[in-house]
Amino acid sequence: MGALRDQIYRSCAQLVGHSIRLRRDLLVLPEVDGTRQRAALDDAERALGEIKKNGLGSRPGKTEPEIPPRLFDPIEGYDGPKKLLRAALHSERPVHVLLVGPPGTGKTQLLQRIASLPNSRYATGPTISSSGMFTYLLDHPACKRLVIDELDKAERTDRYLLLTLMESGRITRLQHRAIEEESRTVWVFAAANDDRDLEEPLRRRFVRLEFTPYTREQAAAISERVLRREGVAPARARAIAQAAAERSNDPRIAVQVARLAPDGQEIGPVLEQVTASKL
Repeated sequence: MGALRDQIYRSCAQLVGHSIRLRRDLLVLPEVDGTRQRAALDDAERALGEIKKNGLGSRPGKTEPEIPPRLFDPIEGYDGPKKLLRAALHSERPVHVLLVGPPGTGKTQLLQRIASLPNSRYATGPTISSSGMFTYLLDHPACKRLVIDELDKAERTDRYLLLTLMESGRITRLQHRAIEEESRTVWVFAAANDDRDLEEPLRRRFVRLEFTPYTREQAAAISERVLRREGVAPARARAIAQAAAERSNDPRIAVQVARLAPDGQEIGPVLEQVTASKL
């Protein structure tokens, strides 16, 4: 890094020197050593290329924030959980958060917003494996957030190794008959429909946020706002939201009905098919 910085300084100094000489002797118009000037420019271009390649040179305080202040705005309600999740995302040391509650309570949407951030990795419990998860972390040193939906459906052995990572920050893998081990600082954000079967040591590592089902009135109000945001006409959004809330407190039902039943199409038959598919 020091050699690269020295190279930049030398190149810039050469360019400044040429500029000063040209200004001082402008009326004389001396011969300019084009070879040296071109070499200095080439050195500067190479140095700048290295800066861009290695992600260096950004000025402190001038970079865009990694975590947008309005990250969770697309999700209705849950002001308390959103505030805690923001605090966890901004904490200097890892804070692991577990969202617990039945389907349709916004857990997955919150996790997906976190997973959209740079240096995050999203997975679902049934599909994760400790070897795959650790391999990804070792191969992607910048990754600092694991986002795991349906943690309660992960294999016990994988949950145990996840606990080890959360407690000690150590990850290991066997590669080419050699054990590779590394220390990593990782935040874990997870969700579960029911956490009673999770191992107690694992549960204790999390800050637990419990989500309860929406009431019918809440589901209708939230569904209407979501549909309006998707561009559905106000009267149509209200009709679909109220009809869907009579059958389910999950706002996703209303969204699915709105997408399957264009404006003017009868709502009832589509709603019947959508809710029947959930049984």
